[in-house]
Amino acid sequence: MAVFFVTLITVIDKTGTVPVFLLSALLHETGHIAAILLCKGSINQIKLEPFCLTLERPQTDTSILKDILISASGVFTNFILLLVSVCFYKKTGGSFFMFFSMTNGLIGVYNLLPLSFLDGGELITQAEKLIFKEKARGIIPKAFHISTVILGIITAVLLIVKKNYLYALLCFYPILLNSANKKSKR
Repeated sequence: MAVFFVTLITVIDKTGTVPVFLLSALLHETGHIAAILLCKGSINQIKLEPFCLTLERPQTDTSILKDILISASGVFTNFILLLVSVCFYKKTGGSFFMFFSMTNGLIGVYNLLPLSFLDGGELITQAEKLIFKEKARGIIPKAFHISTVILGIITAVLLIVKKNYLYALLCFYPILLNSANKKSKR
């Protein structure tokens, strides 16, 4: 099903942006996989879904510090690619490199959102475990998640009022991801 959606979107896209976003997202996930392997962790399953690519792994096969490293590695990969792309853009002037750098920056920043199914939410969960140890209840990550969703909805409504529909859709995208994640965990 996911391959169908990706193929459909790629065929419909006349600008060539979808393949660049897909490449950046794939490299982001490759950063996670490399960190998991370096930390001697394991991967249970890699799932390609209509709205996301998910790595499922055992919760207790690495330490909290290694989990923080693994969670941050995808964003770190995007930011390294951003810097490398900017350097190539400055040397060659090729517009692809500028677009690739912007795409990696967007994916990196987006994944830092404190939503439970993104890297930012995972980082907050791991930080709570590191600080509060056994007393960690998941309240802090849930508060960040709910606050971010509410802020996204308010922002989307304001953008719709101003007729900025594309940006409003970007604000609703986390809700789509959240519902896709909940359905896949059932």
